[in-house]
Amino acid sequence: MNPRYITAILRDQFNLFFRYGFTDIPSVLTFKADGEIDKSILELFSKLTPFYDESHYILLEFETTNNLSQEPIFRIEIQDLVKIYPLSKLASATIKQSRIDSRIKIEEPKFEHLLFDIELIFRKKNLFRSVKALWKICDIDSEPDELFNIIGIDNILTGIEFRKKGIKANMIREGNYWNYLIAYDSYNLNFPSSTLGHFYDAGEVFAYFNNQETFVGSKYYNFLETLNSKNPNLNLKEIINELEDADEISSYKNKANVNELKAYLIAPIFLMLKEDLRKESELSKTKLIKKDYLLKAGGESFKAALILLAAFFGFDKFYDAYYDKLNLQFFKSYSNKTQKKKEEIEEKKIEEIKLELTSEKVELEEKKREEIKSEPTPEKVEEKISVVSEPVEELFKMEATGLKVYQDIILTTLKSKGDCKLTDLANEIKSQTGKKTFTKQSVKNVLKEMKDIELFKDKQTEKAKMKTTA
Repeated sequence: MNPRYITAILRDQFNLFFRYGFTDIPSVLTFKADGEIDKSILELFSKLTPFYDESHYILLEFETTNNLSQEPIFRIEIQDLVKIYPLSKLASATIKQSRIDSRIKIEEPKFEHLLFDIELIFRKKNLFRSVKALWKICDIDSEPDELFNIIGIDNILTGIEFRKKGIKANMIREGNYWNYLIAYDSYNLNFPSSTLGHFYDAGEVFAYFNNQETFVGSKYYNFLETLNSKNPNLNLKEIINELEDADEISSYKNKANVNELKAYLIAPIFLMLKEDLRKESELSKTKLIKKDYLLKAGGESFKAALILLAAFFGFDKFYDAYYDKLNLQFFKSYSNKTQKKKEEIEEKKIEEIKLELTSEKVELEEKKREEIKSEPTPEKVEEKISVVSEPVEELFKMEATGLKVYQDIILTTLKSKGDCKLTDLANEIKSQTGKKTFTKQSVKNVLKEMKDIELFKDKQTEKAKMKTTA
């Protein structure tokens, strides 16, 4: 019998395989179907894109005499295929209900016992990606690595495993604090429904962690009851300030300080945001929209709560908002920030030129008034106003497109003649653009934005020329 191997492909790929009689598989996704097949399947799924439905992938057992290690891509012919396995009974039922060829035999899901471990592989793979996505959404500048490592990926995943198995926080024995927090759900209807209520829940988590039935009656409980009686509508920052200043609960705060993280603050922030996210499908409608306030109120504790929140809901919950934040180039809404910055710089330069021209206009108007005082004849006054104001007004209306035209004319003229009088450049611009007025000062204003041009005097005559490079 020829050697047998196992691989996994997407259902859609199998449909094409069956239609065309072959499919190409990367050799790294093929493993021998021998005694260590369970280990091989787990390694196989560690290299595949995650699924959200186990019916998306099917396992193929095939035989071949070819050496799979010699080529990066291996072709499976339809006649090489031996068996088709679904990942679970549910996946098997889904496949059979679809429009699959009635001649195809679907084997019993003999690897269903690996499904949880496969999902765990995917969850580990995406957990840190989810954390980074949520930190990006919340504009956290630092990296999550240090906090993530302190909390511990295994501690988070164990808590998630408890939830999947239906093990409640008060049923856990000898667990890590983060196990209890992830597995916890509030059932005590006597706790306030306000923000303060989540601090009651944090006390309950701490009690379970210490193998106690409840924290009701403790010093921390009495402290919260006093706060609630004084002002049941305290906001998060106010509660945190009260908590940090309270000496009577110092024992609780010391014990609920896990690996130098303030679990007594992380827990209520996490539980508050978790409840909020469960109610709303869009992040823009949740408390996370006030991320700046939350960061200011909770500091590092808010950041740690984000890690737990990202792990609890997974990448699926946040990818929409994350992609918007990334400004993806293939999105219709993509904004070229480099081009936008360039346009902003150009606009700033134009505004500076306009400012200079405005200043020049004021100076010329002042000069005009002085001349009017010395020459009161109406005819001469009218002549002065015409001579002084018209070129300034014309320059003041200079726009970005006009500026580029003037620069091009100057460059062409200088490259052709070598150097040129400013008055000649002004005349050239008037000639080519049809402008009635364009003065020597106008040329100077344009030249300020041309780094490759230099001004010089030749026998008291102002000229311009191209700069020479060494």
